[in-house]
Formats: sequence, C-alpha cells, structure tokens
Amino acid sequence: MEIPPVVTVAYVTFLFVVVPIAADGLRDKGSARGEGGLPTQPHILFVVADDWGYNDVGFHGSEIKTPFIDSLAKKGIIFSNYYGHSICTPSRSSIMTGRYASHTGMQHSYLLTGTDVNLPAKFKTMADHLNELGYVSHNVGKWHLGFETAAFTPLGRGFKSYFGYLSGGEDYFTHTAGNFLDLHDNDKPAYNFGGDYSTILFANKTIDVVLAHKTTAPLFMYLAFQAVHSPLQAPPQYVAMYDWITDKGRRTLAGMATCMDDELRRIVAAYQQQNMWEDTLMVMVADNGGPPYVANSNWPMRGGKWTMWEGGTHLAAFAVHGGNGIAGGRVFQGLAHHCDWVPTLVFAGGGTRLNDTVLPPPDGVNLWDAMRNASDSVGPRTHVLLNVDQTNQEVHNDPGGWSGYAGIVVRSATLGGHLKLVLGNPGTPNDWCWPNQNTTTGVVSSASARASLGNCSGSAVLENMALPGDDLESTAATNWTECCAHCSALSGCNAWTWHAVAKGEKQQCWLKHKESGTAQQPCTQESTQGATGETAAAPACVSWSAGSIPPASSDPMPDPAHLTCHFNGAVPANTTGAILFDLAQDPREATNLAASRPGDVGTLRALLDKYIASAVPPLNELPAERKTDPAATATAEANKCWMPWH
Repeated sequence: MEIPPVVTVAYVTFLFVVVPIAADGLRDKGSARGEGGLPTQPHILFVVADDWGYNDVGFHGSEIKTPFIDSLAKKGIIFSNYYGHSICTPSRSSIMTGRYASHTGMQHSYLLTGTDVNLPAKFKTMADHLNELGYVSHNVGKWHLGFETAAFTPLGRGFKSYFGYLSGGEDYFTHTAGNFLDLHDNDKPAYNFGGDYSTILFANKTIDVVLAHKTTAPLFMYLAFQAVHSPLQAPPQYVAMYDWITDKGRRTLAGMATCMDDELRRIVAAYQQQNMWEDTLMVMVADNGGPPYVANSNWPMRGGKWTMWEGGTHLAAFAVHGGNGIAGGRVFQGLAHHCDWVPTLVFAGGGTRLNDTVLPPPDGVNLWDAMRNASDSVGPRTHVLLNVDQTNQEVHNDPGGWSGYAGIVVRSATLGGHLKLVLGNPGTPNDWCWPNQNTTTGVVSSASARASLGNCSGSAVLENMALPGDDLESTAATNWTECCAHCSALSGCNAWTWHAVAKGEKQQCWLKHKESGTAQQPCTQESTQGATGETAAAPACVSWSAGSIPPASSDPMPDPAHLTCHFNGAVPANTTGAILFDLAQDPREATNLAASRPGDVGTLRALLDKYIASAVPPLNELPAERKTDPAATATAEANKCWMPWH
C-alpha cells in the first residue's frame, strides 16, 4: 500500500499539512467583506448532538424524521468520512482544543461528576481562538470537560455567557444529575426551569443570545444539545409521531431527534429574523457513535459508542452556509476529524495563523479551502487517529472501562479507499445493530440485525472463512443460502462452507458432519467479475457451524458466537493484537486482513506507533482519579446544585 509522503514536524511525524503557528498576523485585515462580497468573518453556529447515531438522522436513510436537518445538510456539505472519539469527554476535548484526546490527557472514558479532572488550562479552546479574531462567544448546553474551579467552566474557557449543565447527563425535565440540580445560568444555579424540556429550553436560550446580538462583531454560538443522550425522554406529541415503532425506547429516541430538528428550525429562523443567516456558517456533528444498547442505530456500521468499531467513531456531520460561503450541495468524501474545526474555523473567521504554541501541538487540519472548492472531494487529510488509551495496557486500572487501545484510519493512494488498523479488541457492542428494516418491530438483537447479512439456524455466518474436514457430501449451490438449505435438509449436517467459485467436482457447497481441525481458515480470495468487469464485493466463501467457532488465540477479533449489541467494558484477553480492515471493500468490518496483508499492517503500525509514543498519560487513568471528590458533594449539598468546589 502506498500512502502520501510524510511531513516531519518538531514534536512528532504526521502525514498531513501542519497549520502554521505564529503569535501575530492572526487576522485578515482587509475589508468587512472579501472576494465575491462574502464576509471575511461569518457568524459561526457550532452544534453538537449527543450520542447521535449514524442512522439516527434522515439524510443517512433513517426512518427518523429530521426534515430540516436534512435540508441543511443537502444544501451544504455532508462529510461521509468524518471521525471522532467514541466517548463524549474525549470527543468534546478534541473539538475544543484542535487536538486528539491522547494529546490532552482526556482520552479515557468520561469525566465522572465531581471528579478532580479537567481539560488542562494550558490548552486554548475554540472560543479563545475565535475571541482573538474579534468574535463574541456564547455557550449553551452540555460542557463535560470539568468544573472543579470556576476557571474550568465555560466562563473561564473563553465564553462570555453560559447556560447549561456541566456533567455528562441528567434528566431532561428536572435537570438533576444524581441527587442534585445541574443547570447553570452563567455562574449561578438555574433553579426555576423544572419541567422545561432541555432541547426546547436550550433552543430558547440560544435564540435569546441571537436576538440580543446587536453589535457588529461576529457571533460564535456553541450549542451542545443534550439530545439524544439517555435517559430516553421526549414530549408526548413527539413520541406519538412514531406509534408504528413498537419498541418504546426506539420510539422515544425518534421523538427526541425530531424535536431537536424542530428546535433547530426555530434557531435558524431567529438568525434570519436578525438578518444574520446569510452570513452564518453552521456546523453540526455527533460527539460519538450512538449506543445501540440504549436504542440508537449506526447501521450499517458495526458496533457503537465505547468502541473503535466504525459505529463508535465514524460519525454524522455536515456544514452549511446560510449564503454561498462554501461549495455546498455535495458529499465530501475526504477524511475529517473533530480536531479539524479549530484551525478550519480560525481560517474561516479571517485568521491567517493559528496562535497556539502549546505542546503537544494541534493535530487539526485546515479544511476551509476544501470546503470552498467544489472540485476538491478528498481534502488535505491523509489519516485520522481513533485514539490511544493506555489505561488498561500494563495494568488493568479500569477493568470495566475498555473502549479499545489504539487505532488509525489511513487513506490509501493505491487502493482508492481507506485502511483501518486497530490494536486489541475494538470493544463491545460488536454486532451490527438496529437495521432499518427491523425497527418497525422494535427488535434490537444480534440475530435480527444480521438478517440481511445472513444466518443459519440463528447463528452467525462467517464471510471469507472456510471450515475444514469431515465433509458429508458436496453439491451445487448458486448462493450460500441455498447451501444452508441443503445442510438443513441433510441429517447429521452441522456445518457447511459455500464457495463463490466451484471447487473439486465443480461443486460449491460442502456439507460437513462437524467442524474440526484448525477452527477456521481464510478462503482463497477468488473474486468474481460482473458484466462491467469490476471486481465483485461479495465474499469468496461463506461458512456456518452449529457450534461456537472461536478465533485463533492470536486474533483479537471477537468470537462470532459472542456478538452483542450491549455494552461490556471488560478488558479482553487480547489487548494489542492487530486487526486490519479494508474499509473500501469491507465497510462492515467483517474480515480481519492482518494475517494476509502484513505489509499494510507494518505501514500503518509505523504511523500509529508515533502516536502511541506521543500520547500523554490519561488524567483519569487511576481509580482514585475517577472518584467524586467529597468536597464536590458537600458543595452540591449546600447549593442543591453541582457547582465548582475549589
């Protein structure tokens, strides 16, 4: 595999364009409007949807109705290969600082309410950078980056005003987290909003900021919705819209997403009322993949929140300009990451340099030129880091908090797609969960989710894997489901392998008394060609066994008999073994190519090792760092609200 040339910088070697750093010349000193009459400093509306699954939004084909969001995305740029970290705190730290979480110490799990861990003060936030360009910054919604002292709250991190909650989750109506309120109006508890649904409340507060913005300074509005994070709660009229979904959880989550869609419509209307929308750049992203064990869908991707599977890190994202400030109406296929927004928005806001000399240096790539160039479909980024979390490597410091060790996705110059390397088991959930065709019955289970992937007697089939030995007979079969039917009709048949290309006596279906010998072996990759001459993406062979077919001990891929849509943070037996996926040919991550493509493993491993070497220790790595400070609880009891306690 060939990847683009390496650019060497002082701190660590990266394969992307490094944003220039300087302390002066930050701002375009030209006129208020630049080339083509476009403002050099657009208003910026940055929206984060919490636990928003890839298939929880209409423009990805979901059954959930989000017509306004869909219209914005289709007018703008849909990022089809957008990545982030798989949990909320790491992702939000990346958005705020322009760095991978492993370069800020925020890479492990999430911050427990009242813990003495915070986003380090040495790192500038997105608000700090935009304030240097003359922006006025306001924050509404979820923070979740620490609040031990007032200096770590949004008011201390560059925002002029704040209304929202500081912890990771709470009740949508009472706004309580645990035993105490967690709702703040600037630096004071907001006691008087009990009963107000947070999605509507946060939209109201955002609209208040927009309507009060009377200055000529550009507005930066950071809106971090609580939706669609658990607990599953929505106004009854929204839940009623989905009475055809029989599963209560999925039905409620759908109502939550549609409510968020309606509130965004109201927010944009406020910008329009203020004659600001045509000069506004809006970005909307999911913080991480959806948790299918709650009711979210990342279909057709595997896994979800807490994992390095695509379902946990490959996210929904789009950008739109109210006027014509970007080349919209397209799908951008290049790689992008949360950390890219700091440099991208600085340059969109008229900046010419990123004023950030703190080490580790920023990881973000400036996407602004690519966003304005309709002919640029891939952009400057050549790879994204999924994470490096050392917490459970040498010592199991958090035996219930496994979310993967290290992973990277690299654009391949020769293969025309992306290769993905993960070290260690990517985590659970590890199944393909909540497909569209099954949500009407409310089914969320491994068996149903694999329906379109195929099953036999309720067990998982194995793609590109052949089972050895004990053949009862062989027969012709045009597809693997026909082979399965032959086995079902034959007494004593407990396993089968079907080959896309005929074997032996021109038979494709091999029926077996039992699976024996070496458990499973990759079949010969004999691709078939269609009428166009293009290589088919179908597997070269498919197998099934009535019993569990455990992988070889050196393979960190999960046992096919133990796939789940539920979360289990137990540290796996294999925490460092290599898993390689060719996402262009295998976007569902069904087949580990590490054994058959050691050269690609070596190339990606060399790059990933540089990130492992540069990763700082997680700030909450040790058990004591994940406990609530008694002083925090005492302060919350005194105020009946979570507050800074030092």
